[in-house]
Amino acid sequence: MRLFIALKIDDVIANTIDMWQEENKVPGKRVKKENLHFTLCFLGERPESDLDSLKEILTYTLKDTKSFTISLQGLGVLPRITEPRVLYIDVGKGKEALVNLAKQISQAIPFYEEKKPFKPHLTISRLKDYQEKPNLDNLWERKDSYSFGSFKATEVILFSSDLRPSGPIYTPRAICPLVD
Repeated sequence: MRLFIALKIDDVIANTIDMWQEENKVPGKRVKKENLHFTLCFLGERPESDLDSLKEILTYTLKDTKSFTISLQGLGVLPRITEPRVLYIDVGKGKEALVNLAKQISQAIPFYEEKKPFKPHLTISRLKDYQEKPNLDNLWERKDSYSFGSFKATEVILFSSDLRPSGPIYTPRAICPLVD
């Protein structure tokens, strides 16, 4: 099964982002509001037998980790504006805490191999071709002015991901609360 560890976005913020995407005609394949999350650690294909040990690792690793506030502001693209493939919302407050949380989790999982350094970002759309770029240019002109609010990160979730043509289906496999 395909697994990843993430922070879900607060429902109010997810609704705000969803409405903003609609109003601004965000190009590409948009991430559904119920799927908005920060990936902390992508584990890829793992046997179902790993679930229990991953739950234990997360529970132990996060037992003293405090909840924190994340603010969402500004837009970014990956890999670069001249070749946009991913449109994301950037992190203001809470960026360092997100980086530390991802590092804490990735170091605790013995089989995890970090392929590239963690960059906190909230993917909102995937762009397939450059025909979508003109719509992106309009957003990009005001990229630093967008603000989507803030929320308190209170739990880390181990998800399985079932990829389908209609979009992925994420199923929580373990929920680990952060200390309030």
